[in-house]
Amino acid sequence: MSGLLSRVAAAPISWGVSEVPGWGHQMEPGRVLAEMQSLGIRASELGPDGFFALDRETADRIEKSGFSIMAGFVPAPLSGDEGLADGDAGREEFDQACVRLRGTGAGMVVIAIVSAAEGYEIRPRLEGAALERLPGHLATLAAIATAHDLRPVVHPHYGTYVENLQDAGLVLENSDMGICLDTGHMALAGDDPVKLAVLAADRVQHVHLKDLDARLAARVRDGEIAYHEAVRQGLYPPLGRGDAGVGDVISVLEAAGYDGWYVIEQDVVVEGEPATGHGPIEGQRESLRFLLGIEETINAAKSDHATSRGDA
Repeated sequence: MSGLLSRVAAAPISWGVSEVPGWGHQMEPGRVLAEMQSLGIRASELGPDGFFALDRETADRIEKSGFSIMAGFVPAPLSGDEGLADGDAGREEFDQACVRLRGTGAGMVVIAIVSAAEGYEIRPRLEGAALERLPGHLATLAAIATAHDLRPVVHPHYGTYVENLQDAGLVLENSDMGICLDTGHMALAGDDPVKLAVLAADRVQHVHLKDLDARLAARVRDGEIAYHEAVRQGLYPPLGRGDAGVGDVISVLEAAGYDGWYVIEQDVVVEGEPATGHGPIEGQRESLRFLLGIEETINAAKSDHATSRGDA
């Protein structure tokens, strides 16, 4: 891979591996890694609770193959007594997650500001006491992450305190932390991810690429269907097949000089162990083909621009 595709990574959730209890069938780390590598992908996020690091054989394969773990998703509670004061269990859990992540050689921790509820069915609001606590919470998270030599970025994520464009703006105003722009989650929250790319390109330090079925998304927002059920029904289709404006986001960020990772993070629910060559890997193949097309379009535009300048 070269160019844009050299900065495309994977995530275990695209193979149905999730931190949410009862999410679905959890595929084994070895198979997930092998399928990522078969697609030509050379990097991944770590996965829930150190997914790729818990299996010693898989961790050894990663270390010896040139494959890299470059980031990891970590929920950090902001609710009631679940702040991150000294001695708080939430602080210890976040610290230990950073220890595991840094132990893999990763350089970034992707943080969701969650409530006490498991999963993402409840939509807490960043207002009142939660909003008052946000600056201190972010400062503590940043201090813990940097102490472990990790760059902290906040992930606006459906069903968390930081969910939409307004919430992302509050993070940017109340901290120096960067943002993980997730195209699917921003669109699911009812906002245009392109707007965040335009307004905060200099603060976007990590990107999760999801497409979105707008029809299912509207039903989730209206409370007609649970988030988990919508994911099971295909809320996040392969890239290029949905309504999240993924190509436009990439074009805006590339034009602004973004040089970080693009993680294909197509959350799915796996019902059972897929047959060899089938299952989540099929959606990943389709997403990579879409990104190849985006790369070719961007390169062609650059070539045309250079030719135009030469003719002037």
